[in-house]
Amino acid sequence: MSVLYILGIYVFIICSFIFIMLFGPNEMFKGTIIEKIHWFLTIGARQYLLQLYKYIFGKEFNTENKIFKAIYGFRHRFIQLFYLSISSGGIVLFFYTALSRLPNRYLGPIHFFIMPVVIGFIYVSFYIACVSDPGFITKENVDKICKHFKYDHILYSERTCKTCQFNKPARSKHCSTCGHCVAKSDHHCSWINNCVGYLNFRWFLTFLISNIIISFYGCYLSFYIMKDKAHVMGIDNGYAFNRYTHQYEEIHLKQLFLIMINEEPILCALFLFLGASAFVVIGFAGYQSYLSIVAGMTTNELAKWGRLEGRLDNGETFITKTYVGDQITEEGKKIQQQQEEKKDGIRNRKGNTSNEKSNMNEEEKKNKSSALDMDEYYDGMIKNGYRYTTISSFEDVQNHYNYGIFKNFKEIFFPNEDIF
Repeated sequence: MSVLYILGIYVFIICSFIFIMLFGPNEMFKGTIIEKIHWFLTIGARQYLLQLYKYIFGKEFNTENKIFKAIYGFRHRFIQLFYLSISSGGIVLFFYTALSRLPNRYLGPIHFFIMPVVIGFIYVSFYIACVSDPGFITKENVDKICKHFKYDHILYSERTCKTCQFNKPARSKHCSTCGHCVAKSDHHCSWINNCVGYLNFRWFLTFLISNIIISFYGCYLSFYIMKDKAHVMGIDNGYAFNRYTHQYEEIHLKQLFLIMINEEPILCALFLFLGASAFVVIGFAGYQSYLSIVAGMTTNELAKWGRLEGRLDNGETFITKTYVGDQITEEGKKIQQQQEEKKDGIRNRKGNTSNEKSNMNEEEKKNKSSALDMDEYYDGMIKNGYRYTTISSFEDVQNHYNYGIFKNFKEIFFPNEDIF
């Protein structure tokens, strides 16, 4: 059983690390131990080491040191190297342990042709995901991208990127790691050391799918190689003596697996690791696919929606505007007239309410002013082709970037590259 415990601990540690690095930055784990461990692995460990150095030597560590800058600048490659080491190491171990036992009574020679395709698929998809352009925004293409991604005036409004010094298109985000604004930015992926955005989200999903395929395929091959070994040993349909019942009983799958752990520890370790990691990656791929294809949002936008919902639940109100054209309808004229009358009434009451206002605390003044400005004056107003609407409940908010499953799918896998 000691071998089983060692294999279990090994699989648990590796899969836990993969899970933390995949899901740690996501909004669903905000404030949890998963997020804290991810922060420690990516940021916190460095900060604590620098503090420890200062405590021991009584001075700040020179972060401008060339060696330190070279090592720290290479930090983004560590996860890539980790991925290559576990994937390549697993393939080498499989070839070393099992290749000589192919073909067998369960696996035909066709697998000699399938294996290179599956292995090549993960390396090619990994390379493309690492080097592909996620949709970097430059001064040359920013105008086209701004026209393509319209502002919803809920999550995104006109603003300037302080680093890039140009207007930030809707759905974009500046990545401090890559040093660029990225169109329809989803997140920066440590596994590929690249941003995932408008142009390369399809390659990112392809990379995830390739890992799911090789994991299940590796489990399939390992299982039938061990099954063939059990057949050769004569224990697949055999009986074993039970020392507690003092009877011979049929060997069940559990006992068979324990026997295989002693006979084939490397193959069993690969089987357990591939099976566990496959389900972790399936969960992450399913999560990303649901967000982007079904919900029509990015990981970055999910966090924004969460913050907006929290502020609305706390009683805050917001103004959003929707383009309705240059012509003002009769309804719009009526609303504008009502707002002007309310505005005049507010001005006339200013002189009579000065004593009352002086007795209010600052929070009451703020709430009263907000109510007058937003709920009475702006709500429903049409000006310069925009209709202004007050949002006070999350149920009133609409995701203008969710175009439906088919159009969302098309935008992901067939993006408009002409705007770049």
